[in-house]
Amino acid sequence: MGEIEKDSKHYIISTHASFRWHKYLLPAFDFFYLSKLSPDIFITIMDGIVDIKKRLENTKHWKGRLTLRDIIIWKDEEIFVTKF
Repeated sequence: MGEIEKDSKHYIISTHASFRWHKYLLPAFDFFYLSKLSPDIFITIMDGIVDIKKRLENTKHWKGRLTLRDIIIWKDEEIFVTKF
């Protein structure tokens, strides 16, 4: 992470909108700080569910933890929270 240059006009911040922890949906950022940035636009960019599943299966921490259904739900939640 770096500091934001004050003379820049445009910034891109990459983060998840939400995540699940023990079946609870949680925000992935602090709304207080997000409101301080006063963004003009929000964009959700996601890969396909099969490609996401393949990448997760190749990591020690996520291997076997999420089904395709879980990924579809997470994808829908990310889009919903971003719209909210």
